[in-house]
Amino acid sequence: AESRVQTRLEQVQHALDEIAAAERDLAALQPDVARQTELQRALEDARAEQRILQETRRQVATIERDLAGQREQLAGVEAELARVPGMQAALDRLDQALETMAETERALADERSTVQAYVSRLKEQSEVLEREHGATCPVCEGELNPERRRELLGRNQEQIGELSARLNGIVAELRNLSGKKAKAQRERSALEQ
Repeated sequence: AESRVQTRLEQVQHALDEIAAAERDLAALQPDVARQTELQRALEDARAEQRILQETRRQVATIERDLAGQREQLAGVEAELARVPGMQAALDRLDQALETMAETERALADERSTVQAYVSRLKEQSEVLEREHGATCPVCEGELNPERRRELLGRNQEQIGELSARLNGIVAELRNLSGKKAKAQRERSALEQ
């Protein structure tokens, strides 16, 4: 009976040793748990940014369609101005064209701000990817090996390139619109004299 008690005491002591070892292992894992929580937040931020990008692209397509329609409308207005004999009718049409251009200008400026903000977010995410060398990807939570890190950085660079090209397009459209606006204002001034 004494040997059974001794055996049982050894088993209990062994179990207590295993519990103490498990507690040490758990304490050692706390920094990893905190890092995982941080990466989860980064993943959620990346997903939010992806939704913003999709919405921005949808808005860009809508604005481009609207802009094309407004350009056609403007071309029609300009053609009508050449045919309209009355000064007031010509002035009214120029005023309408100027208002349309101002709306388009505001829409393009808004789009430019949205795209610039998204480019900034992508650059921040890229900086985090370049700076962080953890074992978990902040985007997909998968293992973040050097190849996957390069892949994510490449994707971000590609998106930044696309958005930068769009920004250049917006600037060109704003410049073009500014020229058309100045021309319309000169025509309006000429009609008023």
